[in-house]
Amino acid sequence: MSKKVVTVILAVVAVLLIGVTAVAYKSMDRKAPVISFPDGTAAYTDGETDDQLLQGVTAKDDKDGDVTKSLRVTSIIVASDGKSVTVSYAAEDKSHNVATEKRTMTYGGAKTGVIESSGIRETAETAAPADTAAESGAESVAESAATSSTAATESADQESAAAAQEEADIAALPAGDPSIRLTQHYVTLAKGDTFDYRPYIASVSDDTDSETTLWQHINVSGKPDMNTPGTYQVTYTVSDKSGNTSNSAVLNVTVQ
Repeated sequence: MSKKVVTVILAVVAVLLIGVTAVAYKSMDRKAPVISFPDGTAAYTDGETDDQLLQGVTAKDDKDGDVTKSLRVTSIIVASDGKSVTVSYAAEDKSHNVATEKRTMTYGGAKTGVIESSGIRETAETAAPADTAAESGAESVAESAATSSTAATESADQESAAAAQEEADIAALPAGDPSIRLTQHYVTLAKGDTFDYRPYIASVSDDTDSETTLWQHINVSGKPDMNTPGTYQVTYTVSDKSGNTSNSAVLNVTVQ
């Protein structure tokens, strides 16, 4: 077979491959679902569960149909004036396209900043122990409550320091770079639990790319071993279409 014939055959094969690739690319599902909220004004009350916040919220995908079951609350942030909260939602289709939407709700509570969500929101304060007849029992309960209170204070201090460091890292980013924020930076999970990195992402932003686009370019490193007790660091970054990389947001995961 002559070189000319071989060249022609290779050219035809190359064209066919390009055509097949183009068809496959066009057939790929790259469109994220659409999240919809009920009509009317909604109000947020301290202590609301994610199930309550998801009532009436739907997610529809052009290929997968109803993907409402994939909906989750990713963050709840109180406005600076304390009169409203922004609740962020995310939904995902079978092709792992992630949609995000925000909903503003009126608020009359006393909390400030980020209220953690998706089963990782801040826990209610421990109720005062009931009176007991045995003095030693009462002392034991008091000591336990004091220890819990100290641990809670230390945990809050750690979280505040980590959040402040995250904001400082974002402020130091070059203009035009994307940023990523977490809902919290310390979490304790039980051995054998399943770790999902997504609920801990509060927001991603960029000067050009949309939040939906950025969600598809989130990189997570340092997945914890949920079968081995210990403390693990999970690092989150996000990149935009221009190749700019965000700050590194760190989640400290304790498995016990």
